Amino acid sequence: CAHEQGVWHRDIKPANLMVTPEGRLKITDFGIARMSHTVEDAADAAAALPRGAGVMGSPGYLAPECYRGGTRGDQRADVYACGVLLFELLTGLRPFRGGPDVVMYKTLHLPVPPLAAPGDPQFVPLARFAHVVQRALAKSPDERYASALEMRTALTLVQQDVYDRSRG
Repeated sequence: CAHEQGVWHRDIKPANLMVTPEGRLKITDFGIARMSHTVEDAADAAAALPRGAGVMGSPGYLAPECYRGGTRGDQRADVYACGVLLFELLTGLRPFRGGPDVVMYKTLHLPVPPLAAPGDPQFVPLARFAHVVQRALAKSPDERYASALEMRTALTLVQQDVYDRSRG
């Protein structure tokens, strides 16, 4: 919903999530959120920030572009953070760990560890889910899902595939 309104959170992490009594996941703490109407507006707003404005967000959940000088990201940085959350839910660990400088280096330079063994037929649904997570964690924002809605659509297709496989 936030992305549809031109808002990107910029600090998606477990501490900023809550589950309602009805079981719905809600994102909280929009304290450092930014607003734009298009990805281009977001890039313009990010470029307007002073170079010394510093990195905002939580190491381990920040997209690579958020660490680069003068660039603060856009909604695709939230997609990256959601990819980190899904990776963490599946493995119990974030893809990159260590102190802030170590996490920054790994985020910028190392490939994301794989989630599934390639070619294992028992894990075909997991492999499809892993592909969604890997795409969300792409180093380049242009290789990620353009929005949370696009990522949600991909996850829904995986969910439908799992459901279909369980029935037949």
